[in-house]
Amino acid sequence: MKRECGFSLIELLLSLIIMALIAGYAIPHYQNFLIESRRMEAKQALEYLALSLDHYYNQKQTYEGASLDQLHISAYTKNKDYQLIISHASNKTFSISAIPQGSQNHDTTCGQLSLDSYGNESASGSSPKPQQDCW
Repeated sequence: MKRECGFSLIELLLSLIIMALIAGYAIPHYQNFLIESRRMEAKQALEYLALSLDHYYNQKQTYEGASLDQLHISAYTKNKDYQLIISHASNKTFSISAIPQGSQNHDTTCGQLSLDSYGNESASGSSPKPQQDCW
C-alpha cells in the first residue's frame, strides 16, 4: 500500500484556527504594551522637563519666561508620540503637559499627562484612577 504525503484539509484548517486564536489574543496585548511603553517615555520626558524647570528657577528665581528652546528640550518625545508643552509658568509655579500624538491618540485610558511644580500628576483620560493607571 502506497502512503500519501502531505496534510489533509482538516489538519490545515485546524492549524489556521489555532493561529487565528493565538493572534487574536496576542495582537491586542502587544498594542497595549506599546501604548504603555510610549506613555512611560512621556512620563520620563515630563519629569526631565520638570527637573530642567527647577534648574531654570534656581538660576533665575522665577519660572516665567522658561521655554523648551531655552531649556534645550525637544518639543516631542523621541518617536513623536507625545508633544511636550509648558502650559503655565509664573513666578513661583509651573504646569507642564504631554499631549498624545499619532497612534498614541488611541490611549483613551490616560490621554494627556500633566505635572505641576508641586508634583501633582494628572491625566485627562477615562481612567477612574489616573494615579495608579497612568503614573
